[in-house]
Amino acid sequence: MNFQELTKLFCKRFYIPRRVDGHKGTFGKVLIMAGSEAYPGAGIMAANGALRSGVGIVTLALPETLKGCLPFTISPEIILRYFPAKDGGFYISKQQAVGLCNGYDAVLAGCGWGKSVSRLECLTNISEACENVLVLDADALNMIAEKKAYEILDKCKAKTIITPHIAEFTRLLQYSSLDLKLENRIELVNNFAKKHNTIVVQKSSSTIISDSLKSIVLNKPNSGLAKGGSGDLLAGLIAGLAASKQCKEVIDAATLGVYLHSLAAEYAKDEYSENAMTIADVSNNISKAWMEFLK
Repeated sequence: MNFQELTKLFCKRFYIPRRVDGHKGTFGKVLIMAGSEAYPGAGIMAANGALRSGVGIVTLALPETLKGCLPFTISPEIILRYFPAKDGGFYISKQQAVGLCNGYDAVLAGCGWGKSVSRLECLTNISEACENVLVLDADALNMIAEKKAYEILDKCKAKTIITPHIAEFTRLLQYSSLDLKLENRIELVNNFAKKHNTIVVQKSSSTIISDSLKSIVLNKPNSGLAKGGSGDLLAGLIAGLAASKQCKEVIDAATLGVYLHSLAAEYAKDEYSENAMTIADVSNNISKAWMEFLK
């Protein structure tokens, strides 16, 4: 099975250096719809990833049930918006989705959402309204798998990136278990990307990125990333990169996001160990990863 190894040099080929005379509008706007009463921190982690991407504007949309209830410090650069809630989490109508999504270069949905009928309807509305880039993670993928709602991917007009970990990808395939051999996983990822016209970032100890035309593999295991919030951070970073247009193609934004996330995790591991490092430590080291990449 042919694939490209993910390296700094590979990422350099598609990276577009920032304009020194650019302003916040130059580098795009990203909208993150994340969090619920059960998982209030998911949106914060995703927004932190986006903040470190180089995007101009980061907006975090939260269900109104979290208004005044977040026990976290939120970076002042993040724009907060609150939307109606059902079942403890998001509900956005078709009309709201159209007015909301078109104002952003990339939209991320699903982190910490929970699963309910109202949330699935909300996801459908967002996917139909979004026309630029749509990144789907976590419960967005779990709902698609549980309801076999693959039309959400198939009919989406936006360039779509999905970021499943191994268990989520197994569910999407409707498998009871998954052979973890790399060559087998690459074939399954390629087939899914082709069938549903999406870019797949299949996270595991080795991560596979594919749009069915090319496959890129990062093989740098780090058990310190096997903690809650890791996927939220990566999804936010990828969405921010896609919005900022610092990469030639949408798949390149996903690829650079995986590279920077992994390198930041290596720095966190070296400083704190795989045992003690937190995902916040990874977030804080994304700036160091950028400095290394830009050398």
